[in-house]
Amino acid sequence: GRPMNRTGRFATLCTLIAVATGVAVYAVAAPRGAEIVRWSMTGWAIVAVIGVVTGLWMVRVHGKPGSGFLAAMGAGMLARLFLSAAVALWAAQHGIEYVWAFLAGLFTGYLPLQAFEVTWFFREARRHDGIR
Repeated sequence: GRPMNRTGRFATLCTLIAVATGVAVYAVAAPRGAEIVRWSMTGWAIVAVIGVVTGLWMVRVHGKPGSGFLAAMGAGMLARLFLSAAVALWAAQHGIEYVWAFLAGLFTGYLPLQAFEVTWFFREARRHDGIR
């Protein structure tokens, strides 16, 4: 078949990373009970879903004239920030162990995706500038 385009490659890799981190979060949370699973998977889902969606948006507008890339990046950052803060406050009303579960899922979902995004766009910028 023909090679996958940039957006398809990004979507595939980003989704695989998100799924892998989701499986890891679930595997660690499951022995700790259903409530821990719910809170940790909620943290993971917030950053994974928003990260994949806004990451794809960033790929589509990267290198094009205008402020589309900054808008996509800002939207992703703000959506994750506000939703994470709101849910962390909600978790705090239920117990500190749920806050920790939420934060564990949040960071496990966020860090690998963020590292992937930064690396992807760094490499894309270098490729665009003719640097290998």
